[in-house]
Amino acid sequence: MILRHFSKKNRRTTAVVIGGTMLVLCTLFPYYYIVLQSVNPWLKVDKSLFTLTPTVRSYVFLLNNGGGLNKFMWLRALLNSIIVTGTSTLIAVFTGMLVGYSITKLKYTGHRIVYNFLLFQMFFPAIILLVPQYLLLKN
Repeated sequence: MILRHFSKKNRRTTAVVIGGTMLVLCTLFPYYYIVLQSVNPWLKVDKSLFTLTPTVRSYVFLLNNGGGLNKFMWLRALLNSIIVTGTSTLIAVFTGMLVGYSITKLKYTGHRIVYNFLLFQMFFPAIILLVPQYLLLKN
């Protein structure tokens, strides 16, 4: 067996490199797929993982007729998305900074309770609340 010729350190390094490479490929695959589907001909969208006949027809359509009557309606939608995400990110960073400072520097009654409560919340991802919220809003 080939693995007998490698030392334990070399096998561990090889496993880390292979694992890291697989993780990077899994992370980058959605971006590759998005770009691939945007340059695929319209009839071949979602049919393969590579294309032999790339086209920019979708981009030409977007730039010429993307908003129906208003050609640049998609640009306004993009700007709205940037404004909303930028504002919400700034608010989250600012409030997180204030909470982080108050937990680490200020000593007040109940300091450990607040710290443990916030730490406990971080153990559970927000996605687990999706189904209960859906069931509440459905009615």
